[in-house]
Amino acid sequence: MAAIKPQIDAARERENAAFAYLMGRPANMEAMVALAERRQPDFAAIDLVDFAPNF
Repeated sequence: MAAIKPQIDAARERENAAFAYLMGRPANMEAMVALAERRQPDFAAIDLVDFAPNF
């Protein structure tokens, strides 16, 4: 396990950066509002192309 710890740490850093970037963006907000309203999210009006930079 110790031999792959640096790779695991690097992957976790990339994942955390992507998560932080996506929080509060339109798709995230629609998903959270839909969850609170107990409905299916409607992503039709959201530009999903701008998903995340290359982490």
